[in-house]
Amino acid sequence: MRKTIILICALLFLMGMSSASAQGRLYVFDSGHPPDELAETADAVASGENTIAMTFAGDCTFGGETAIQSSRHSFRSIVEENGTAYPFANVQSLFANDDLTVVNLEGVLSASTEDKVKKKYNYIGDPSYADVLTDGSVECVNLANNHIMDYSERGYRDTVAALDSAGIAYVYEDTLCIFEKDGVRIGLTASLWQADEEKLREQIQLLYSLGCSAIVHTMHAGEEYERIHMDSQERIAKAAVNAGASLVVGHHPHVVQDIDVIDGVPIIYSLGNCCFGGNTNPKDYHALLLGASFHFADGGLKELSWTLHPITQSTQRGRNDFQPTLLTGTEAELVIEEIQSTSSAEILPYQEGLGAKQKSIQWD
Repeated sequence: MRKTIILICALLFLMGMSSASAQGRLYVFDSGHPPDELAETADAVASGENTIAMTFAGDCTFGGETAIQSSRHSFRSIVEENGTAYPFANVQSLFANDDLTVVNLEGVLSASTEDKVKKKYNYIGDPSYADVLTDGSVECVNLANNHIMDYSERGYRDTVAALDSAGIAYVYEDTLCIFEKDGVRIGLTASLWQADEEKLREQIQLLYSLGCSAIVHTMHAGEEYERIHMDSQERIAKAAVNAGASLVVGHHPHVVQDIDVIDGVPIIYSLGNCCFGGNTNPKDYHALLLGASFHFADGGLKELSWTLHPITQSTQRGRNDFQPTLLTGTEAELVIEEIQSTSSAEILPYQEGLGAKQKSIQWD
């Protein structure tokens, strides 16, 4: 059963956007204009023990290049045939049973192909594809990536309008997001390519001042198809950790990369693709979903438990059918073993039916 998002208000100009679900409430706002509602309640302390469960997925492109969208095996053709609930149907055991699902939305949602930027790949899909998110139990997307401006400012504005209409929250370089459940708040920040360390520090400090007890930083960086992270990714991760991030999650390379733990903070350099309409036959079908459960006591973060879930981008072999599916058995084990072979951090093995549950991070 998917989670239902109810749009409470849309005050995107200065005060931010707030939406609510059975699991909690989401706020989206410009980093320079936090909502008064958050500031006024920042000092409220939640009592007792609370847990917020989140799931993170990598690159998701709903549509693709216009030249291939009419082809038989394009994302558009498959969704027209199967409906908007189809793409994430096989990962609902995670997406529908957490409090918040966050994916990287890599591309534009717009009915207009005007203002196309001159570049190698331009990804666009119909605004109605925002329903893929709502029908797939995805509540928040990262927009800090190299395809959100493929159709210039107009494409970006149309994408935001489609997300707003669907009640989907988002995080961007200067746009922050807060998820609140049972009086506990988690903040989200985002960066593209490089991180402005001073700005990131100010954003994270702002989120803590607004009552957040944990921060997740999403970074879109790295070299495509490289399985080892670059120095630039590590610099971003360290900047986020030094600024106070509790978890760093990355994407862009289109493949799974190594994993690290820096000063007690898990760094997932790249989850790989998830539902990627930009490629009908990707070089590597394997990817990850990340499950992260934040455990709080009296409003303070006490523990982060995290699990790696190997997936394949497609149920088909040799052709992308845009339906990511959880892997099992030997194939799932091999995905985790490859991460173990490249990672400096200790990565625990895959367990059937559970995923690769890692050692919990403890906070005093």
